[in-house]
Amino acid sequence: MINLFSKHALSIYSFIKVSWNMIKLCFNSTFKRDLIVERTTEGRERAKRQGKHMGRPGQDEKTLKRAIKLYNERETNGMSVNDIVKATGVPRYMQKLNNINLVNGLII
Repeated sequence: MINLFSKHALSIYSFIKVSWNMIKLCFNSTFKRDLIVERTTEGRERAKRQGKHMGRPGQDEKTLKRAIKLYNERETNGMSVNDIVKATGVPRYMQKLNNINLVNGLII
């Protein structure tokens, strides 16, 4: 079998050396990725403990109520959902959530 490798100019040593280097490279990149994930998780937890808001800033209540009112009156005012989004800046999902809450008797 070794004669077969030597005939085709392949060496077992070079194969092992290349594969070991690839293993080290994979281990190193996985280790670095795990460190990054760990650090970002710790940073998020620390920020939450300090009371910092994570994510997009919320909408003020006045704007939400205006958007809900326009949404509920869209048959009379002729506005589409896209028009309401453009006029108020309230995303569609907020309108739908608040509309569901209003139907159920909850006001956010």
